[in-house]
Amino acid sequence: MRPAMRPTTKIALAVAAVLSLATPVLAQERPAQQQPSPGRTKPWDGDALRAFATIAVQDGGRVKPLDTLAGQCERFLAETEELYVHAFDRLLRTRIGIGLDDARRWDVSRALRAPGWDGEFPGDRMLPALEATLADLGIDNPYTGELQTNHRE
Repeated sequence: MRPAMRPTTKIALAVAAVLSLATPVLAQERPAQQQPSPGRTKPWDGDALRAFATIAVQDGGRVKPLDTLAGQCERFLAETEELYVHAFDRLLRTRIGIGLDDARRWDVSRALRAPGWDGEFPGDRMLPALEATLADLGIDNPYTGELQTNHRE
């Protein structure tokens, strides 16, 4: 049984997983189908990528380059993908009656909705809670600007 991960390890995993997507770019093997992000006119140059990949990160008391941690995270994701696919397929079938192969992007939020918490968020207290939060942020009259709510009185 795998020991529980520390919160910092979970954060590092998430960051490294995202950063691992840069691996083909670091190796100058950019896939033909991968297009530059909107607003970027050219990919980062090799020096910038190499500098970014060597940022030191601490993991479990050891310091290592970010690309090393990214590689470890990429392996972890690859090793657990089958488990995730099986578990998420089962969750989708249980909660919304469709399998992963038939699911679409919008089905995820429907499957992850937690109706058991509905009682903790009564409708008549939602708008006052929003207004109090905005007031705490210094927005005293939120309905005079760009904020709009879609609610029934």
